[in-house]
Amino acid sequence: MKLLKGRTPFRRGAVKAGRAGDDGLPLSDRLVLAVLFVFLAVEVFQGALRYFFTLIGAPFLIYFPKLLVTAAFIGLAFKTARTMRISRPVFGVLTLFMVFVAVGVHYTGNLMQALFGLFALLPLLFAVLAELAVVRMGQRLVPYVALLWLCAAIGLVYDYFADLPWWDLAYQLGIWELEGSRGLATFGIKRLAGFSRAFYDVAEQLLFLALTWVILGKRVSLTILVWIATGALIVLTTSKKTVGVYLFLTLLLPLMGVRLVPGGFKRAVTGIIPLLVALIGIALPVSTLFVSYRLSIHSYVSRFLFASFEDRLTWCWPDAFSLVFDHGSMLLGRGIGGIGVAQHYFEPQLYSPADNLYLYLYATFGVMSLVLIAIYVASVCRLNVRQDSWARLMWFLGIAALMSGWAANGLEGPFTSTILGLTFAYADRRRRAVVGARAQPGGAMHGVWHGGRYVGSRGDSIS
Repeated sequence: MKLLKGRTPFRRGAVKAGRAGDDGLPLSDRLVLAVLFVFLAVEVFQGALRYFFTLIGAPFLIYFPKLLVTAAFIGLAFKTARTMRISRPVFGVLTLFMVFVAVGVHYTGNLMQALFGLFALLPLLFAVLAELAVVRMGQRLVPYVALLWLCAAIGLVYDYFADLPWWDLAYQLGIWELEGSRGLATFGIKRLAGFSRAFYDVAEQLLFLALTWVILGKRVSLTILVWIATGALIVLTTSKKTVGVYLFLTLLLPLMGVRLVPGGFKRAVTGIIPLLVALIGIALPVSTLFVSYRLSIHSYVSRFLFASFEDRLTWCWPDAFSLVFDHGSMLLGRGIGGIGVAQHYFEPQLYSPADNLYLYLYATFGVMSLVLIAIYVASVCRLNVRQDSWARLMWFLGIAALMSGWAANGLEGPFTSTILGLTFAYADRRRRAVVGARAQPGGAMHGVWHGGRYVGSRGDSIS
């Protein structure tokens, strides 16, 4: 952690790393932001792009943005190592990933499977190192978020009125048959994915993008319209999990924003909600170790609402635990690549999607997953949502990611993993800034937060 005297985050020359452009951002930050935007934009158009790349005989091009993320992550890692500007928790998490690649090799017996698993998790690691560039972007981030939201929304509306050619697309790449777009229907109701790859992907994209737009946006009337439209669009996807998260956030947003609500109550909610959400997310799959669920689902409505949840309770989550206990370790899990998408290609006979963030973490990191969850939840709980829009945004995004993890593995979803990485890195950096400010002569904080940094009363800023 370095103390930069007399500088503000957005002024030209405020950052040493790279040459600042007209926007006040160093070249390295602009490159990182460009890679992140391209990566997320490709995710919004994932289904359509896979279709068009297959038509021209180059389906491998869909992986180019992921390779850009890999290259950017390696560059950021070298830069961070050279400047030594990394916190112990972040360094510990990155080191843990490397260790559990070795665990994955041990239990799967396949180096390529473990490396593929690491490749699937790279958006998370990249987001951890890219967070500072995102926050430095400040309010200028909103137009890019709005553009991605509009693209996702247009794709969904188009899918509602027309049959898209990439729906239920499958194609061959080498020895593997890949799913280009997941075409699903429930009781005759088509599950819309728009330009994306699956209905649940576009639902999460709309949710995370709208949440960012609503909190960082300045025009209140516009942000209210965007949030209402987002709810309607998510309903079109029939993603029940995301509808539930949206409704919960709809109740929470005004509660945490209205000035009439006492500050003490807001502080209590800030600390309690992330913890409760995480505990419920852990309890759901763990309960299947002690209870054999048999839900009574007979009507069409109840089957539509609860059939997928019954599948998780009756076979998906119990099978994931059996995978760990029979083909891994109760203490170490199975390591990176031991569950999820890497299994789908290298261990199809044992494949388990996990379908729960907390269970996925346990299968990957064993009991160390509890430490990771505790660190993340504690970091989010410490954010002061009353101080500025960035802290409020990161807290709400953290809640949304933790709650989405009840019924999805999260870490392999590009948008969710990016959100998890950004929120963890931001909360950790903010904690260190507060500790550093208190350590200054006098031991008290007499400054404000600006652009994601603590700026002292004398103009000092801590990143």
